[in-house]
Amino acid sequence: MSKFRWIREDIIIDFPLPPTLQNDIKEAEELDLEGNIEYSCVADAIDVLCKDYVANGIFTKKQWEIVVSKYPYV
Repeated sequence: MSKFRWIREDIIIDFPLPPTLQNDIKEAEELDLEGNIEYSCVADAIDVLCKDYVANGIFTKKQWEIVVSKYPYV
C-alpha cells in the first residue's frame, strides 16, 4: 500500500535538488500525507520552479520531467 495519495513512490530522484525545491517537496509530502488538496498548489509551484531551473541550465528537461512525474499536479 502506498504511503502517499498523489505522490508517485515508484519514481526515484537520483540527482541533487536545490534547497528551495527540497523545501517545496517537503511541504508537498506533508500536505499529501494529510490528504490536503493544497498539495495541488505546491505541486504546481514545483513544476514552475523546475521549468525555471531548466531555463537557467540547473536542470535538464529529463530531470524536470522526473520531478513533475513524481509530484504531479492533481
